[in-house]
Amino acid sequence: MSNICNSFNRQQRSGFTLVEILIVVIIVAILAAIAVPLYLQYVEGARAAEAETAISAIWRANQVYYQRYGSYTASLNDLRNAGLTLEQATLDNWQFSIVGGGDNLTSIQATSTANMPGGAGRTVRFDVETAKFSGYGHGDDTQQ
Repeated sequence: MSNICNSFNRQQRSGFTLVEILIVVIIVAILAAIAVPLYLQYVEGARAAEAETAISAIWRANQVYYQRYGSYTASLNDLRNAGLTLEQATLDNWQFSIVGGGDNLTSIQATSTANMPGGAGRTVRFDVETAKFSGYGHGDDTQQ
């Protein structure tokens, strides 16, 4: 008889209790709540890196333009004519603008288009005076 009771008890004890399953679900939810925002921030930074690379190329081309002509230009066409090339995929995802010109170039800005996976209206800015990027991918995103 004791063998029957022991096998009956083992059959009842196999598997997980509801409390154990709830604890595992709560732990997974806490880990997901920590990991997902970090992942999304990483993705934004990677998308912004494309704009930062293009902005750096625009800035370097404008420095060469300044050395050649004695003033900065606010025209991307002038820079293209002077040799600036940007990948078509980058131009599809971002629209670039140069703020200032002459002797007073203040910033270069990239605004995402509807083609960018992160959505339209995201802005990456390069401040010429401080040589620092801000905006999308830097924790201070301002969507227009």
